[in-house]
Formats: sequence, C-alpha cells, structure tokens
Amino acid sequence: MFSYLSIQLKKLSEAYNERLLHTPQNPISLAVTLKTLDEHRDKAVTQLGSMLFTRQVSGARVVPLGSVQTVNGYTFRGFMSHTNNYPCAYLNAASAIGMKAQDVDLFIKRLDKCLTTIRKEQNCESDVSRADNDETEDVDIEEMGLKLENVILDTPQDSSS
Repeated sequence: MFSYLSIQLKKLSEAYNERLLHTPQNPISLAVTLKTLDEHRDKAVTQLGSMLFTRQVSGARVVPLGSVQTVNGYTFRGFMSHTNNYPCAYLNAASAIGMKAQDVDLFIKRLDKCLTTIRKEQNCESDVSRADNDETEDVDIEEMGLKLENVILDTPQDSSS
C-alpha cells in the first residue's frame, strides 16, 4: 500500500506544483511540500491541517515552516518537523497496516478538495488585496492631479502673452 500511496501523492503534489519528498530510508511515511500554499505565513498550512482533521483524515499531519515551541524551558526549533531548519512547510502522510487502496483514494480525494478550497480562498484574498491597491492607486492619481492643478493655477501668468 505504501507504493500506491506514494504514486497517488506524487500525482496530486505535481498537480498543485508541489513535490513528493524523496525519503528512501522511511518505508512508512511520505512527505509532500506545501511551498505554494503560503511560504511566509503559517495560516494556510495550519488551515489545511484543520480541514483534514475535521474531514476525519487520520495519519496525516501538516508541519509549518520554522515553528518554534518552548516546553518546560526547552526550546524546540522546527517544532513538529523532522529537522530544525527544514526549508518549507510540508504534509506528512503514513501508510498504516491494514490500509486499503480505497482508503488511499479517499484520503487523496479529501486532500485534493482541501487544497482546492485553500487555493480558492488565497486567490480571493489576493484579488481583494489587488483591488485595494488599485483603489489606492486611483486615489493617489486623483490626488496628484489635484495638486498639479493647484500648482498650475498658482503659477503667475505671463502678461505679455
């Protein structure tokens, strides 16, 4: 089942411009990058984890980029990650004993829907952000036009013409 999960995760990750990480020493767990979700903020990454959890997807977890956690006075860098400084957020999925192809298919289907939803939300947010910037740009242009008009009106006119 590990091979089937690997193949399906690879297909899905490529569809979202992500990649399945090469982990030859681990015959149970697989990891997929989450670079395109939101590389500089954890919101979309943690939202994906929450969405999977509420859709009863077990055995998968998301690992945000550079998470730091202090527990009982000990600081853990890259908290929840397999290393202190992994370069991107990722999703970890495990192939469990007794897992069937239909379980993998259901997981892939739910993960796909979650990724699609998050991408749509990100696109809406960026569209709103662009619209806000366009409005600000329009206001700035109008303001510049008014200031220029005032400058032109305040300029002394040559009486000889």
